[in-house]
Amino acid sequence: MQSWEQQRRPELLEAFQEHVYGQSLPAPEGLTFDDGGASGRSAKTVTINVTGPASTASSTLRLFVPDSGTPKGTFLLIDHRGSVGDDAGSSSAYAPTTKILESACHS
Repeated sequence: MQSWEQQRRPELLEAFQEHVYGQSLPAPEGLTFDDGGASGRSAKTVTINVTGPASTASSTLRLFVPDSGTPKGTFLLIDHRGSVGDDAGSSSAYAPTTKILESACHS
């Protein structure tokens, strides 16, 4: 007689992979970064292009860096609202980029 682990565990792991975790994407065939240049006081717009076996997808990110000094860390904000302006001076309560940049070099 098989133990529970031998009999049911593989079946449950397969169900989890299919219904919870999903399948991993294949390794990309190509990966490029396009630095679109300065788009604000201390911001760069970077486009990441990923080419896979079926299609190509891209993501755009805005990189804000302090005007001077050596940054002491990184702050990542996923902006689903579209409320972060292209200029670091366009801070909002939701994304206080000016305060973050000021603190990035002073710690």
